[in-house]
Amino acid sequence: AITIGAEPHWTRALTPASAPDPYRVAKRVLPVILLHVLWSAFVVVVHIATGFRLRAPSLLHTLLGSVLGLLLAFRTNQAYERYWS
Repeated sequence: AITIGAEPHWTRALTPASAPDPYRVAKRVLPVILLHVLWSAFVVVVHIATGFRLRAPSLLHTLLGSVLGLLLAFRTNQAYERYWS
């Protein structure tokens, strides 16, 4: 039987009982972002005040990028296998 104007019973199963917090991720990420902003501001102030410049060899960036890429691929593969098992 089709009812016009009434909500079907199956649509209630699709909607959550309570609305999720849209700022849940922001609440977890914001302190980390603020910490990085403060650290960056500190580095800039030290550079302007003293002229000190932190130098890192380019090989360091290459190695860290490679390690992070492999780690990300491994974790993605692990999550994919967990999803299908």
